Amino acid sequence: ISKYDTVEENLQQDPAIKTFITRKEGELQQRLKSYIDEINFYNVAAMPNDITKFEVGHGIKELMDLWCGKKISTILSFVNDETNNVDSEFNKLYKKILGDSDE
Repeated sequence: ISKYDTVEENLQQDPAIKTFITRKEGELQQRLKSYIDEINFYNVAAMPNDITKFEVGHGIKELMDLWCGKKISTILSFVNDETNNVDSEFNKLYKKILGDSDE
């Protein structure tokens, strides 16, 4: 779940959201189980609005740890490619973590 900081705020107001999320995760697993051996769910707040509640990059390390076991070199080579001028949110976060961003 991306933007998990926002989801968490709403969970406090409406606990039924947790039931909805759990049900949707189960439905997704059912639909894809014949195609994919394993599905993992992570709560990510990469650039949260309130850093007193979630740190910048919340959940990213867990994703990266998983991806590192599954050929992350392809992803990183795309990001590190100097000819790649795509200003995606992933690239912005990557630059922010490295301290190369004015944002």
